[in-house]
Amino acid sequence: MQLPVYLGIAHKAECHLADALALVADRHSADAEVRDTARLLARWSRRHAAALAPFIRRYGAGDAPDPDRLRAALFHGQRVGALGVLSDVTDLLVLARAARSAWTAVFQAAMELHDAALRECCREAGEDVDRQIAWLETRLRWTAPQALTVPPSRLHALRASIPKAPTPPALPDALWAPVAGAALTLAVGLVALLIGRPWLAPSLGPTAYLVAATPAHPASRFANTVLGHAIGLAVGFAAVALLGAWSAPSVLGDRTLAPERMWAAVIAVALTLAGCLTLRLDHPPAAATTLLVALGALPGLADAANVVGGAAAIGAAGAAARRLRLGQWPRRPLAHRRAPAGAPAVTQAAGPDLRRAA
Repeated sequence: MQLPVYLGIAHKAECHLADALALVADRHSADAEVRDTARLLARWSRRHAAALAPFIRRYGAGDAPDPDRLRAALFHGQRVGALGVLSDVTDLLVLARAARSAWTAVFQAAMELHDAALRECCREAGEDVDRQIAWLETRLRWTAPQALTVPPSRLHALRASIPKAPTPPALPDALWAPVAGAALTLAVGLVALLIGRPWLAPSLGPTAYLVAATPAHPASRFANTVLGHAIGLAVGFAAVALLGAWSAPSVLGDRTLAPERMWAAVIAVALTLAGCLTLRLDHPPAAATTLLVALGALPGLADAANVVGGAAAIGAAGAAARRLRLGQWPRRPLAHRRAPAGAPAVTQAAGPDLRRAA
């Protein structure tokens, strides 16, 4: 039975929608209507995710990466002024419709299983998501004319877009990413100095970039970071052993590329990709680590231990940075649920009837 897969997708979709709504509320906190309604709708989505808990305990939940990848593709770039609001509302609609599709699929499974409780949970959550979509579409129609036809005043747009509270989710990418990347590098460097070990390896630079620039992507998670680099190390040493390249010149040290080093690099990169993707631990910087091993820059197990230690340090610091950037910490307390101002009632135009949805 594949129901656990979609229970996991529905749960992740609602969590991502809640965090994204909170992010938009912080990013556009100068717009009271967007701020207050987005925070309210975020509380709705958190309740939807919490409502799935008993059914996840009963049926289980898969860890599908699709909702994570969808979220990672959204909310990038400069989101300033009316055009920024329009872009964020458009991205919220993508997440809301993904959540709606998940609820529709789970509802149909609940009908087939004659699970009345799950069916009612899906119906209520689906109607709420319909209202979220309806409000977002209304906001899009209201914002688009001004955003797309009125010549922008950049100074006015910047002033209007300055959040009342400069929280990590509200900071623009061009400010957050450099600061976060530097902080992650500093964290590893300080730990390395403290314990007297060279943990600050070259391949951790791409990891810092990935975590700072795309914190929502599953490749930037702690497990992917540590295990991805570990896979790269193991595969790199295996490729060197297979080609008998232990005594071959090092590319960085001897400034020459021996044929066995080249073929070891080819095999190591291919197997690193295969291993990471098969185990769902994709982490692109792992390819840099395996190249360093194959080309002779990391010749021994002590060097490998230093890379793993550095990966663990940057992974731990990155986990905290991700939670801050995505608005997952600190979590605001839930408030009493009420209808958002201006949100239309659920109608056939606002969203499909869940009981008849395909």
